[in-house]
Amino acid sequence: MDYGRRVRELRKEKNLTQRQLSEITGLKREYISLIEHGRTDMQLSTFLKIADALDVQISM
Repeated sequence: MDYGRRVRELRKEKNLTQRQLSEITGLKREYISLIEHGRTDMQLSTFLKIADALDVQISM
């Protein structure tokens, strides 16, 4: 599973809209949409912001 799809699943599990996630993370809603649809890559700092907002831990 790609990370964009997983971000979307986790966001929906938390009952958050893209707009709400954008407000929490400070990212643009359009950028979150691009991530969820696999149309852009994200920097580690963005990945960490989203993980923190969704209250998930990242394992490598």
